[in-house]
Amino acid sequence: MNMHVIITGRNEVRLAKAVEMIKKQVATNTRVEFMLCDQSSLASVTEFVNAFKAKSLPLHILVLNGGGMFYEPYFGVDDVEYHLQVNHLSHFYMAVMLVDVMKNTPGQTRIVTVSSLLHLMASGVEWNELAYKEAPGLYGYATSKLANVLFARALGKRLKGTNVRSFVVHPGYSKTEGLDKPGGWIGKLNSTANYFLATPASTGASAQIYAATNESLNDREDMHTKLIGPMLPFSFTPQTFEYSPQHLRYVNDHEADRLWEWSRQVVCEKTHCIFPMHMM
Repeated sequence: MNMHVIITGRNEVRLAKAVEMIKKQVATNTRVEFMLCDQSSLASVTEFVNAFKAKSLPLHILVLNGGGMFYEPYFGVDDVEYHLQVNHLSHFYMAVMLVDVMKNTPGQTRIVTVSSLLHLMASGVEWNELAYKEAPGLYGYATSKLANVLFARALGKRLKGTNVRSFVVHPGYSKTEGLDKPGGWIGKLNSTANYFLATPASTGASAQIYAATNESLNDREDMHTKLIGPMLPFSFTPQTFEYSPQHLRYVNDHEADRLWEWSRQVVCEKTHCIFPMHMM
């Protein structure tokens, strides 16, 4: 398959290494490159979007894969709590600014947002309050992953009738370096669980690949309301499952629209962008 893959990040050296690693594992006719984009800065997202549009390329699949867990309270250059900024707000902004490119790309296009089962730990979030207070560790991560689910839902609602589909996935418990970062007994516990219980990162990516490429999903216009991923944290096969009535109390259209409007207001305030009317 003739593909053109672009990965983003903020560290040019690590990006270059990742590109070389990918090239060794894919067909020779696959083009792989990187573009700089720091998800902790809305200005950097603006620069990336403008640079991508300048290439005049089609965009068939956009994977939003921010998953940082930060164990110290931190606020980025936009003065928004770091989990919410990196894992949600910058993805929200990027997707909205690239939707027109995807609409103009022939055939069905897909936006895949990567959440986590840990989003089930969060509920009843007041986004404006959370964004400007300290939320280190698991709580901040879980609420940002709930934001991913609600964003994908609100996005899919606004894209109905177009060629762009919105999906949200979870990778299960995957072996990634972020789990090993904290020091002390928490870091040791995470490292031990990571070694014995976590599935390989390649297995964790299977839900993303399924949502991005599986043709059986072509005619499903309701996938933005469901979650794709392994049914259990340590299993391997992606499945689609519905939310229980208990979880629907905080995973619903009302909560999704509430997050969308908050995100829109913050992005417009920070970037002075002109928000597309069809995405209001």
